[in-house]
Amino acid sequence: MGRDRPRSYNHPTICTWKKALGSVPNPGLAAEGILIAWSADSRSLFVTKMGMTAPVYRIELPSGKRDLWKELAPADRAGITGVLHICILPDQSAYAYSYDRV
Repeated sequence: MGRDRPRSYNHPTICTWKKALGSVPNPGLAAEGILIAWSADSRSLFVTKMGMTAPVYRIELPSGKRDLWKELAPADRAGITGVLHICILPDQSAYAYSYDRV
């Protein structure tokens, strides 16, 4: 069964926007990143580039507007090698993430 959009509620899906959305002439979608989740109304998506912290951006698909939603990182960053596996509920009422620490 085909899907209209990638599902990523259990694990982030690494993708390019061309693969995920087809050829979309939208300046907010120009960069590659990790697709985390779609909004409940399917008009926005959440993306990140993971590292020591994970800035999560909400991109409104009709306009391409890109806003920082949250910057995810543990309070104690000592020994952190990276933020991993981000999950966001479609209504943004809750989120979770994991991280590696040495």
